[in-house]
Amino acid sequence: MTSPTKSPWANKIPAPERGVYAASPDDVGGVSEWLPVSPVRTVKRPKGRAPGHGVYAASPDDVGRVSEWLAVSPVRTVKRPKGRAPGGWAGGGRAAGGFSLIEMLGVLAIIALLAAMLIPTLIKRIDRAAWTREVSDLNETSNALTLQILRNKSIPNETTWATAVADWLSVPVSKITTTPRQLDRVFLIDPSGWLNTALPFTQTTNGITAPPTSSRMMVLSTIARPLTSAITSGKPAAATFNDIWDAAQGTKPSTLATWPGKGEDLLIQRVNLEPLFHRVILLNHDPHFVGRFSIDGNPANGMPLQTNSVGGFSRYYLDGSIIGLHDTNGVVQTRYLLKRDISFVFDYGNWRGQLIGGLDNSNTGDAFAEEAAQFLAAQWNPQSHQGASQFSVLVSMYTFMFDYILWSTECPHFFRHGNTGSSLSSTPEYEIIDAVGADNGFLDQYSDDTTGLLKPK
Repeated sequence: MTSPTKSPWANKIPAPERGVYAASPDDVGGVSEWLPVSPVRTVKRPKGRAPGHGVYAASPDDVGRVSEWLAVSPVRTVKRPKGRAPGGWAGGGRAAGGFSLIEMLGVLAIIALLAAMLIPTLIKRIDRAAWTREVSDLNETSNALTLQILRNKSIPNETTWATAVADWLSVPVSKITTTPRQLDRVFLIDPSGWLNTALPFTQTTNGITAPPTSSRMMVLSTIARPLTSAITSGKPAAATFNDIWDAAQGTKPSTLATWPGKGEDLLIQRVNLEPLFHRVILLNHDPHFVGRFSIDGNPANGMPLQTNSVGGFSRYYLDGSIIGLHDTNGVVQTRYLLKRDISFVFDYGNWRGQLIGGLDNSNTGDAFAEEAAQFLAAQWNPQSHQGASQFSVLVSMYTFMFDYILWSTECPHFFRHGNTGSSLSSTPEYEIIDAVGADNGFLDQYSDDTTGLLKPK
């Protein structure tokens, strides 16, 4: 009779009665040593099989004998049903602690339900992150375009704008023309404004004669559907441009009805170049000399300024331009960094302060100043009465004019100092003016043809 199969536990040493251990095999497949471990699973031995209660790691052969013993750090404890061995051991059966088909289907159903709940939220968060990044990229593009215009004193058109921006940011042109999602950006120019016929523009000394009105540009972008199916870069119809320009954030302009995307996916970066230009007014009031000027150092010796034309020389230049003011020989008298509208007047061989309150072509002030200058430059008469001089005459005139201004700016609320009625002849201010400017007043002491202080003794 055939002898029974030898148990894999035939050669063994007793295991401790309590605890979790890993078995160390001997030469014939028995247990030579039990090692305490942190359990992965607990398997109770059938009667008459393994020594004691414990946990063992073993690899069975085809007939259920132990072919290899493995030292492990157990993770979970699994009880083995009576009469059954863990999967792969003699006795067969599914692995202890495994999932049945019904259990697996239940787990998959729960995972699918959670995915259906979480995936839309996750997609929205991803789209929101892409939208935020695109907003930042468009702001950077707008700033780079503006700064490049001011640096080069030139404005690109719809075919060169991306190159100008890429040059400022030191990135490939493809990074400007397409989004991180590889969707094309669209560049639009207002066809109803100055840019329609001015581009490409490069600033010269002559500047712009008329205000650069409606100098508007736009960069359109999207995070979902391509825009080029509905609109392309260039100069659209004025109504189309205005419709997109006026569109509120998150809305879809009516002129983009053929675009399959949503308004919340559309981004519009608006660029208005009109505030970048400043008006410069230059007047030549000098009857003897011609002032000269330059823009950004060109021409080096300045360009002659036409003499006292109506309205003067009025032009528009880009912010940051350098205005050079030269004398009649081309020598620079001063330079000015243009940051706002400003005006200058060339008079008596020199440039002086800006005009206030608009242009004034009256010659009265200039004629008076010229007479005063000639009077001061005249030779002093050492034989004048009481040492009077040209300077003392002008001081008296200035005093008279100063008193007059005080009086004229106070009327009709001139302080009467207790005087009543319509006469103001007794007020101190009136008395001062009258004493200086009336007939036989103080000024007559200088101007009288026969007894004036400036006449010879």
